[in-house]
Amino acid sequence: MKTLYPDQYDQWYTNLADFTCAGGESIRYLQQRVNNTIQKIVKANPGKTLLIGTHATPIRVMGCIWHRIPLQDILTLNWVPNASYSTIDYDCDTLEFELINYAVCSHLEEKNLLTELPKNI
Repeated sequence: MKTLYPDQYDQWYTNLADFTCAGGESIRYLQQRVNNTIQKIVKANPGKTLLIGTHATPIRVMGCIWHRIPLQDILTLNWVPNASYSTIDYDCDTLEFELINYAVCSHLEEKNLLTELPKNI
């Protein structure tokens, strides 16, 4: 990837908050879209426990919201391991939330199933 797309590769690793895939959406727009979708799902399911599955980048952009850090600081969040889970308690009326846990993977470590990307991603 670095040889094919050197500028995009460098931006992904240095300024992810302002990154836009060629022909795709920006990370800022992704965060807005995913947050709006989660809020819509929460509002439509009062009193229910929900499971929402997705890829690492949507979880990571939401991690900025859940940790209450600006998107510009996304690179300070560790990449979420495959098959990890996060627990967020939302109030379906106000959409206020409490982050209970983030990127938990202890259930994978016990069975030697943990897969991780290199630390520099």
